[in-house]
Amino acid sequence: MSEKRFIKGVWINEHEFSNGDYLLNVDFVQDEFSSEFKELVDDGRLRLTFKKSKSGKWYAEQNTFKPAKTEASQGGAISGEIIEPETDMPF
Repeated sequence: MSEKRFIKGVWINEHEFSNGDYLLNVDFVQDEFSSEFKELVDDGRLRLTFKKSKSGKWYAEQNTFKPAKTEASQGGAISGEIIEPETDMPF
């Protein structure tokens, strides 16, 4: 398991509505966040996970999860390739 990396320069504010829904407002402070931005980018992506502590305070953590590359996850419509069905569709 990799070491947790907490992100500096991220301010998270929570607002709860009367119906029980939540809204998270995330602000990035340029001076603090941009100094470590290049270190956080992996494979051209910035992966952050927002979590709530036991005390109720929100924080950001770098998400280092990398899914195993399988044949199913490498192809298909997500990659832009159009897959034609082998049989006629009923609709």
